Amino acid sequence: FTHRAVLEQGTIRQDRLAPEDFKLPPHLSDDLIGGDVQTNAAALLRLLKGEKNSYRNSVLANTAAVLCLHGSAKNLKEAVTKAA
Repeated sequence: FTHRAVLEQGTIRQDRLAPEDFKLPPHLSDDLIGGDVQTNAAALLRLLKGEKNSYRNSVLANTAAVLCLHGSAKNLKEAVTKAA
């Protein structure tokens, strides 16, 4: 889960986002634990080649949040589609 704080009309509201809020499959936090330099480099290359995995989903979720903050997407699900 990701914690967020939203400022709406002068009031701060806090909640949690789940992968489903982004229209992404759930994954374990352990799936994002890196390793040595070679392991991390290989994971980055797979990400850049478009492999669909937990690393990619994490990048999509973060990019979706930025797109929503920027006003380039109406909601997180739309933003993930744009980011993909």
